[in-house]
Amino acid sequence: MLAHLALRFLIFCAFVFIIIPPAFGQPASRDPHDKPRKIKQEPPKAFKQWIEDVQPIIRPDELEAWKRLQTDEEREQFIAIFWNHRDTDPDTEENEYREAYYERSLMPTNISVRAFLE
Repeated sequence: MLAHLALRFLIFCAFVFIIIPPAFGQPASRDPHDKPRKIKQEPPKAFKQWIEDVQPIIRPDELEAWKRLQTDEEREQFIAIFWNHRDTDPDTEENEYREAYYERSLMPTNISVRAFLE
């Protein structure tokens, strides 16, 4: 009787510890097409516009670093660092280089509008 209970216990343990765990550990499908894909989300329109705006002054290494960014937070930090490195007077709150750059980049638009209106 005791031997019979011991045998039943061993069979139960083998079932619980050897047969069941692999069944739960197996993926439902081994087909690689069933796995979720990691898709890099497209940056919002503002970031696309920013990279177009600074295209004349961004260095190739900076552009490569920009392309590797994954989150909006990383892009915002990159933009802050980008302008901070170009700030002609970091002791002031304003970034004179950035302000002058945007004023110059808008100037051709203003000239063409004036010419059209005259």
